Amino acid sequence: KREWLGGRLTTTFALFDIIQTNVLTRDPANPLFSIPIGEARSRGVEFDFSGRINSNWNIVGNLTYDRAEVTKDNRGNQGKILPGVSMRSGSIWAKYDIGGSAAEGFGLGAGLYLRGQRQGDTANTYQLPGYGRVDAAMTYRFRAFGAKLATAQLNIQNVFDKVYFDHGGSGGTRLNSYYGEPRMFMLSLRADY
Repeated sequence: KREWLGGRLTTTFALFDIIQTNVLTRDPANPLFSIPIGEARSRGVEFDFSGRINSNWNIVGNLTYDRAEVTKDNRGNQGKILPGVSMRSGSIWAKYDIGGSAAEGFGLGAGLYLRGQRQGDTANTYQLPGYGRVDAAMTYRFRAFGAKLATAQLNIQNVFDKVYFDHGGSGGTRLNSYYGEPRMFMLSLRADY
């Protein structure tokens, strides 16, 4: 972990090696049920950064390389890549506060979320393509309702209404792929007392 620009920017670099036990795997006695005998291992590196570059700009982002694989399974999938986990992913979000660091005012933000190719099922019989998605937000901070500060925020997820596959799976002899969320608007109001 390191701080830059007089503590305004923070970076973190992490190595990880995680083992998850008792992963559910299909019961060989009854394929409609699952039993907790599986195991998965996730190894990789992650780089994160966040900070306020100046009185107007905030930035946050990350890059990840993750090799996640099945290490124990009753169907012979040991060594296969864990489904739904991309080896490479990253995101960056930048926000501009029009009023600077003042308590009241407008803010505009946008972010890019990138996800690499993923396996669609535990047997690695098909792959889901990588994708990029753009999100955005607009905020307005004001004093009202007897609060110290109130914030109205409009978030737009998937600004360009990109069609992409979020995850996959298998059901019996069928292979399934599930679309990601289409363009979505969320409006929120928060008051701090």
